[in-house]
Amino acid sequence: MMAALLSYMYMEGKHLIDDVITRIRESYRIKLLEKGLREERLIRRLSDEYEDFREDELGKAKEEIFDDASKINFYFELYNYFLEYDLLDDDITKFLSDMDYPLCFLWDEYLRMDGCTIGSWEDIDIFLMNVKDWNIPTIEDDEMEDEAI
Repeated sequence: MMAALLSYMYMEGKHLIDDVITRIRESYRIKLLEKGLREERLIRRLSDEYEDFREDELGKAKEEIFDDASKINFYFELYNYFLEYDLLDDDITKFLSDMDYPLCFLWDEYLRMDGCTIGSWEDIDIFLMNVKDWNIPTIEDDEMEDEAI
């Protein structure tokens, strides 16, 4: 009788564990799918914005293109970074994918930052982390806001 009870408890426990593992896997799969859709939307918006920017620049006089050299380089570097880099921060991806003009927004942020550089992917990582810290509210920010009210 005791052996049957232990066997029954073992089987029920195994089924519960299997059910929990299945739910965790499904939840993880959904999160990966959502992340993939956000990244796809971001890349589509970046591509559209970059192409519009490129066409606009190519329609300018050579003096204007020369004057825009740093902006052209910025757009080119950030666009390639997002196309090639696989380790994008989820918060940044979500934040930027909700924007109509993410490169323009990042350019404005870049101009605000003193001494910022985008000479390497590590520099771009640092730049994006600073943008994230300045623009994406954290749980602590929300708590401080609630206390102030």
